[in-house]
Amino acid sequence: MLRTIVDSKGNAGALQSDVITAVSTVLRSGHVEAGTALFETMDSVDLLELRRWAQAVQGKATLDEILSTVLLFRLAGPEKLIPKPTTKEVARLERNAALKAVRERKKKIRAAGDRQNAA
Repeated sequence: MLRTIVDSKGNAGALQSDVITAVSTVLRSGHVEAGTALFETMDSVDLLELRRWAQAVQGKATLDEILSTVLLFRLAGPEKLIPKPTTKEVARLERNAALKAVRERKKKIRAAGDRQNAA
């Protein structure tokens, strides 16, 4: 795991506890495979720059949580992390959106009627 940091270009100086924890979390997640592709991708990641960014946006999350989230998204990609909805889920979401649109239209019609009755 340390080699992932030390052997990637420009990251040898990033051996800080939050960076080490974040990289370890990403590798243990099961979404990223340790291997040549990982090392090649890590060459394009400036861990110290990411750490500075994480410090700048840090709220209630810890630095290692922010770093691991960003690294996981960058190394695994959204297609691995965000499951595509099933056909059933898509149908349910579309049905809910249609029902909401109907309710909104009814509300507008009622409001227009109330205005006419008041006039």
